[in-house]
Amino acid sequence: MLSLDFKQFFRIGTIYSIVKYLIMGIGVIKSFYIADALGASLLGSYAVVMLIVEYLNYSNLGVFAAMNRDVAIILEDNSKKNKVKDLLNVSLSFALIPIFLLAFLFFIFNYFNFSLLPQEFFNHSFMILALVAIYQYKIFLLRYLRLYGRYYVVASLEFSSQIINLTGVILFIELYSIDAVLWAVLVSNIFFVSIGFIFLKNFSFKINFQLIKYMISVGFPMLLYSVVLFVLSSADRIVISDSFTSRSSLGLYQFGFIASQGLFMAFNSITFLFYPRWIKYLYKENNESKTFKSIKNQTQIIEILLGLLTVLGIIFIPLFINYFLPQYKISILIAQLLLLAYMFNGMTFITSTFLASNNYQIKIVPIIFLTVALAFFLNYSFIWLGYGLYGIAFSTILSFGIYSFLVYFLALKYSDSLSYKNIFNAFRRIFIFTPVSIFILYEGYNLLFVLLTFVIIYFSLIMNLINEFLKIKSEN
Repeated sequence: MLSLDFKQFFRIGTIYSIVKYLIMGIGVIKSFYIADALGASLLGSYAVVMLIVEYLNYSNLGVFAAMNRDVAIILEDNSKKNKVKDLLNVSLSFALIPIFLLAFLFFIFNYFNFSLLPQEFFNHSFMILALVAIYQYKIFLLRYLRLYGRYYVVASLEFSSQIINLTGVILFIELYSIDAVLWAVLVSNIFFVSIGFIFLKNFSFKINFQLIKYMISVGFPMLLYSVVLFVLSSADRIVISDSFTSRSSLGLYQFGFIASQGLFMAFNSITFLFYPRWIKYLYKENNESKTFKSIKNQTQIIEILLGLLTVLGIIFIPLFINYFLPQYKISILIAQLLLLAYMFNGMTFITSTFLASNNYQIKIVPIIFLTVALAFFLNYSFIWLGYGLYGIAFSTILSFGIYSFLVYFLALKYSDSLSYKNIFNAFRRIFIFTPVSIFILYEGYNLLFVLLTFVIIYFSLIMNLINEFLKIKSEN
């Protein structure tokens, strides 16, 4: 993995961003097409299936996470090439073990008709197992390709997979409904994995239980962090599934969730793409004042980018839904509120990466448990108070806001930079922008007031960052 200078980093990031927004555009078309063809009820059932799949994707016990972290740190050390090879071979070989265990559990659950599971599990158990199995290899290949800097390969595979997915949905959804959607996802991921394995060099099947034990010991805390964080991000849909008898409510919320998540697709993909480099950079950083400066500056850049995406989404999502899918008008405010929630969540990327790269990720787990408990309490409370789906979306903002604040607090603590001033400077803008935006949205005022609020609050920071960017660019 060769080191990237600023110009290379910027060029790759720009090209990949463009590709991801093309993918996002295809994804938006696909999502709208699926929502229109399935209707709210079946869209809710689809959401349940994908929730199950997403939870089961963590069945590798953190082995992939440990592989990713260790290889990212030592990959450029020529004296440790054999260790890198062992980490890659053992982690990929290990993937077969949870797949076989899940297959056995699926047989038991189906045979005894385990009543605690939703009906969608029994209706689509084969497809769920197949998706989880193929996802394990996709997860590995994504990490492998980005570790070795094959960014354009990743972009090409993701773009091609999305085209295959969309084609399958368009051709077969009218005949086969939800099954067509699930098969389209499976086939597109099989394509990704099949082509991805072509770029896998010198792989050999190897089971080393001592190394597996080490990788689980390192990776399980990261897995636990990811699982509990996912519980936090999916608590809203879990509560809706439990509280409403009809899947239509979940379908309406799921559409708002898809619309808001789709807008952040490029950001999420860029952070995923360069994650190993951030791990290595923050791991090597020993100067405490420089560490804090890096955390502060990069978090500010992310805050601006997410803020711009949030404002654009708040303004343009209603136009798309009202024009193409007016039956999902209820989802508009849900999507707008969730955009504000995911802005908070995205701001934790640098701080959580700093903690993970320096083996502090287990310290985040109590924070997540606390915010998960708070999320469930707030979700049920807002339902009880009569705010319905909008109340659940609002509680998601509160949960992610508290989570973001506490993780930043923890990062400052372990970089020896904890002070009221640093915390205040980090959150003063978003803690003003968010409640003002919620008021504008809930009261139905003109959405341009959200844009105006953003410009007023962030203008000074935007100008400072632009000046710093031009300075760095001129030096390179």
